[in-house]
Amino acid sequence: GDLNITLGTLSMSANDLNVGSSSVTDSGDIIITGTITQSASGTTTIKSSSAVTATVGGSGTITFYNLTFAPTVASEPTFTLGDGASQTITVDGTLTVGNGTNGVTITGATNDPAIDVNGSVSILAGGILIAPGSSSFTIAGDMTNNGTFTHSSGTVNFNGSGIQTINGSGTPAITFHNLTLSSGQTIK
Repeated sequence: GDLNITLGTLSMSANDLNVGSSSVTDSGDIIITGTITQSASGTTTIKSSSAVTATVGGSGTITFYNLTFAPTVASEPTFTLGDGASQTITVDGTLTVGNGTNGVTITGATNDPAIDVNGSVSILAGGILIAPGSSSFTIAGDMTNNGTFTHSSGTVNFNGSGIQTINGSGTPAITFHNLTLSSGQTIK
C-alpha cells in the first residue's frame, strides 16, 4: 500500500524498500512529515496500481539512495513529486523513471519541489519526467533519456565534479529550457 511517516525517522541504511503494488488500488504514496533516509546502495522502488495518481512528498526530510518508479501494469500511472511548497527530494544515487515497458509519468511541475540528484537520471522507454518549473533541479551524474523529458521552462543544473554525459533516444532526445553548468564542468 502506501508509506506514511508522521513522526520520527525511518532509516533504511542499505536496505531496499518497495512501496505499492499492482494488486492494491491507489497504492504508491510516500508521505513524510518525519524523516526518511537511505544510504549505501539501497533502492526504493515505487510500484503502481491501475491508473493511480500518487504522491512522494511531505514536510519532512526525504532522502533516497536509488529511487525507481517501476509500473507493474500498463495503465500509465502518474506520480507527483512534492505535495506543497519549499520541499526538497534528494536522491543520492540514481533516479530511474519507468521499467522500459510500461508507461509512467513523474511530475515535479505540479508542486514545484527542489529535486537534487547526486547521481544519474535515467528515463527508460515509456517513462516521462516533467521537471519543476521554478525550483532547482540539480544532477551530479549522467542523464539518459530514452523516454520523454519535459523542461517546464525551468533550469537544470549539472553540478558534478567530473565529465557528465547527456544522451538518449527519447522524444525528443533531450530539450532544455535553461541549462547551467558548474564552474569548470565538462558535458559530453
